[in-house]
Amino acid sequence: MARIRVLHVDDEPEFTTVTAEFLQQERPAFEVVSVHDAERALTRLETDEIDCVVSDYEMPDTSGLELLRAVRERDPDLPFILFTGKGSEEVASEAISAGVTDYLRKSVAPEQFTVLANRIENAVARSRAETTLTPALPGSLDTPASDETRAAVADIAADTLDRSPVGTLLLDETGQVVWANATVARFFGLDREGLVGRDGQALVESTIVDMIEAPAAFRDQAFASADPDSGVFECHVLPDEDREERWLQHWSQSLDAGPFPGGRIMHFFDVTPRKQLEEELRGNVAALREFHAIATDHEIPFAERLERILDVVRRLLGMDAGFFTHIHDDIQDIVAAEGDIETIVAGDSGPLDVSYCRHTLENETVTTVIDAETEMAGDPAYETFGLACYIGAPVEVDGEIHGTICFAGTEPREERFSEFERTYIGLLAEWLGYELTQRRAAAALERQNERLAEFASLVSHDLRSPLSVAQGYLGLAQEVGDDRHFERVEHALDRMNTIIEDVLALARLGGHVENPVPIDLAQLAEEAWDGVETAGATLVTEEGTIEGDGKRLLRLFENLFRNSVDHGGDGVTVRVGPLADGFYVADDGPGIPEDAREKVFEGGYTTSEQGTGFGLAIVREIAEGHGWTVSLTDSEAGGARFEFHEADADLIHE
Repeated sequence: MARIRVLHVDDEPEFTTVTAEFLQQERPAFEVVSVHDAERALTRLETDEIDCVVSDYEMPDTSGLELLRAVRERDPDLPFILFTGKGSEEVASEAISAGVTDYLRKSVAPEQFTVLANRIENAVARSRAETTLTPALPGSLDTPASDETRAAVADIAADTLDRSPVGTLLLDETGQVVWANATVARFFGLDREGLVGRDGQALVESTIVDMIEAPAAFRDQAFASADPDSGVFECHVLPDEDREERWLQHWSQSLDAGPFPGGRIMHFFDVTPRKQLEEELRGNVAALREFHAIATDHEIPFAERLERILDVVRRLLGMDAGFFTHIHDDIQDIVAAEGDIETIVAGDSGPLDVSYCRHTLENETVTTVIDAETEMAGDPAYETFGLACYIGAPVEVDGEIHGTICFAGTEPREERFSEFERTYIGLLAEWLGYELTQRRAAAALERQNERLAEFASLVSHDLRSPLSVAQGYLGLAQEVGDDRHFERVEHALDRMNTIIEDVLALARLGGHVENPVPIDLAQLAEEAWDGVETAGATLVTEEGTIEGDGKRLLRLFENLFRNSVDHGGDGVTVRVGPLADGFYVADDGPGIPEDAREKVFEGGYTTSEQGTGFGLAIVREIAEGHGWTVSLTDSEAGGARFEFHEADADLIHE
């Protein structure tokens, strides 16, 4: 292979060094010149013979696109490859419009440098073919020379054409093929010898135009004897059972000299990678637009928006199912799912350690499986679900892992997930995490507003009665001078103070617990028991551990114990023990009627003349602040049993 001189433009010196080493290792014929800014690149183009420019996109003084435009002003045909890590569909589209030869995402992976070397070699081969093919045709030399010299030159030219990536047909003045190289024979799916003597127009139309639709302009212009013309059309490369299709760029030129005056030379160059890139870019842009349209349509309920997006992305990836999971306590809950895989259904739950999502959580980033039979042989997730391919990303809510967004298929993928697909799933996970965080914040704000309204109502209602009592007895005391009335005033003021303290506790002890810590359940219960007047009551505890805020939980147990003693008397027995996802507090007192079990958690509700009605309301607030639900039922002894369970974090349908 002839020497190829490459100008590499990148503002990272270390990366240019690595690139040069890899390229020269891949292709010994490559000579790589490295510069670190656009100004030096343009200077090199003026002073050196450069066969191909490889440029980064984002540089301090200018962008790769601006450099491309400057290069195109000087040399419209010089191969220019954008090799950048700062890529996007918009950048790639603009680069193609500006005349970039190729576009490749930057990576330090060895295989990516191999791809770059191939792209450079193909681009330079095409460029050289466009400028040298016509005068190099066998027998087309008109310069005076001996027959031996002419024959030798013709042999060299023919050999060069045979190894060229450009397909070439030579037609005589009658339109018959008199010569064809191996490349065009491969394009047409015919033996090279079978092409010679064929009518060129009929050959192309029957092999290409009639097989796959092509622009009508091709028929009219491809065989014209006027000026050179070119067009891009889709054709069939090899007539095999796979019927692989390729995009070929065609251009032709009339021959006015040489052995075939009035003849024609036709060139066909494979531009499939560029066309595939353009199609991929159009598809990616369309997918992003569809995602944006759905995600920002707040007229649609959030659960429905998520389902639509799962379906859109599932179809984009060519996967059988898309689903969103919530992970908690080593359990995976499938919150939403789209597709037709029987093992992936919204509402299903299962152990995290037999799920594909555990790998996503372990990696803490977008995770892919191309062929699970090979990559996950023996893995319990593969044995349980049998999914052949998978891509998933973790979803964070308020800075903590909430679950995963995943897509799976029942057949292995033929190709790895593209950089766009991986980025797309990462973007989807970030959007979902943001939406859920906002929904949680909105729900918390709504709850806070409800509590403020509740506090205002409680203060205005519950303080009015003791305040009226105090005012009344104070008036009587002033009129009659009886000191006993002052005792009534003092009692009313004490009750007002108690109510105020309980309302403040209700406000302060609610709210989300930020940093829960492990707490010994029995030890906490005994400490709370010591802080309550229990007289002859008995506490029985079971060993267990819960996570929470110690001060708030101490108040929770104190209020529950007071409630049991107030209603069960001095002889009541209170039991505290763990549950699978929480704990319980039960007593053997008279219990609470079923029709009053919801009301007891309302602020101000009480059946005791001495109580303020805030004790169990405070219990509920503390529980909700820990992410728990609290329910009231009968104990085994017929008394009251309070159960605390972790709440299901359904941020989708709330």
